[in-house]
Amino acid sequence: GALPTDSGLRQAELVDGRVIYRPVSAAEVAQSKRVALMLHGFTGDTRWMVEQVWQWVRTQGNYDLCLTYDYETFGTPIRRNADLLASALKGVGFAPGGPIQLDVFAHSVGTQVARAWVELSDGEQYIDRVFMAGPPNAGTPLAKGRTLLPWLANILLNMAGSVPPALIAHWLLDRVSDAGRGLADLAPDSSFYEEINAAWRPPARVPYYVQIGDNSAAYAHWHALAQRLMGVADSGLDVLFAGENDLLVGVDSARWLEGRWPRLNVQVVGGHHFQYFVSPEGQRVLARWLS
Repeated sequence: GALPTDSGLRQAELVDGRVIYRPVSAAEVAQSKRVALMLHGFTGDTRWMVEQVWQWVRTQGNYDLCLTYDYETFGTPIRRNADLLASALKGVGFAPGGPIQLDVFAHSVGTQVARAWVELSDGEQYIDRVFMAGPPNAGTPLAKGRTLLPWLANILLNMAGSVPPALIAHWLLDRVSDAGRGLADLAPDSSFYEEINAAWRPPARVPYYVQIGDNSAAYAHWHALAQRLMGVADSGLDVLFAGENDLLVGVDSARWLEGRWPRLNVQVVGGHHFQYFVSPEGQRVLARWLS
């Protein structure tokens, strides 16, 4: 875990299939032309992104440095995490209008950290592109009440094999159902969404590329599981499953920026919340955007 004095920003590389994290060197940043920044989602883990996303986009996007930002997902407000990230990047030499191309690859809650940096702070002076996977751009009904964490734990346990068991164990031990501000921010009627989705929009220099899954292949299976595991009277799950969704985020929420954000590309794909960037379909979409 991150030490209290640690910004959470790392350099990451893959050596013989193993993820190696190192402190970010301002000298290496200065020598880079194109940097990919990985922002994790609910599960608080960038390792899979380095193993699977970075390894693949590195050549596709001609990047020479991978940065990761490990932040506390549940108790810390989203905007606070965005401010800490901005401060950490400035601390290693990123500057407004600087020569380094910075592309953000964000999953889930990480997409909202990226949005907060661009839309509520000065991120558009630093970021060139944001690639979003499963963004709750208008929140998720699961964040109201106490549905999100138990449902997420059930999803992870039912996907054993695609998510490391250690991650699930770490998760279930660490979390409580009423985690704090970071989770509260994801409720559709939170003050965070009131602010970020207000009618006024700053000039949008930064293009957003949004992938959202409708989980079409396995929708019936997960819907049945939701009713069996969570009981039929859970309003958050009822609202989520009333429309197309990726198991955690509704397609409508992910598409909320359509017609509102000038430089926007949206693609609905067939998978669920833990298949973005790594499924063949998701990679085809990403390859097209990167080119």
